[in-house]
Amino acid sequence: ISAGLKFGLNTEISHIGSMAGFGQMEEFLQITDRYRANGLNLHCDCYPYYTYSTQIGSATYDEGFLDRYHTGYDVVELCEGKYRGMRCTEELFRKVRAEYPDMITVCHVMKHEDVDMAMAHTGVILGSDGLLNNGQGHPRAAGAFPHFIKEFINTGKVSLADGIAKMTSAAAEKLSLSGKGGLEKGSDADIVIFDPKTVKDNATFADPVAEPEGIDYVIIGGKIAVEKGKIINHRLGRAIRK
Repeated sequence: ISAGLKFGLNTEISHIGSMAGFGQMEEFLQITDRYRANGLNLHCDCYPYYTYSTQIGSATYDEGFLDRYHTGYDVVELCEGKYRGMRCTEELFRKVRAEYPDMITVCHVMKHEDVDMAMAHTGVILGSDGLLNNGQGHPRAAGAFPHFIKEFINTGKVSLADGIAKMTSAAAEKLSLSGKGGLEKGSDADIVIFDPKTVKDNATFADPVAEPEGIDYVIIGGKIAVEKGKIINHRLGRAIRK
């Protein structure tokens, strides 16, 4: 926020679920609201899960993390190799951190009420933050958007209109992407057709790359990329560099 103010930047704060999802979310969002009300172009993004993912050797797990989260080693789940799916003991945690520091983990520690509060907030955009290694990692990489529809829109935590905006127009506006995020005349013909009642994410911590259900069509630039849930042309999408 200080950098955004000093240099007049379009400012984005990422990972707020895994950064403020431990009892600080209400205070954090109040701070961002004050700066936004005073003219700073400030938004946040959050993925719709109560579990974060990172490598076991990251600073997140430095000495003192158990006290910070008020928890034990068993909240750390290992995602790769012979330890896949195992919850840590202190002995296992220290062994893997010393011998396999790049191993991906998921940590079941974020407060549900904090993530729900973030996802419903007007200044928060949906993020996926997919991190996979050889097909292992957090299911958000393959399931974030259908999971958001199923668990947040369909349950009434977020309205359909607000939820669609968080996945489309809000992100396009934040990145100043003309022609993206809407269906107005002159927009790019990028369209997703689905029935929210049938959308289901199948990606789990055991199978994080499982395909979702209920996405009937994905149209990119007027051409069909997905039909009846199956990818028929994987060359239509492109990375956006800003």
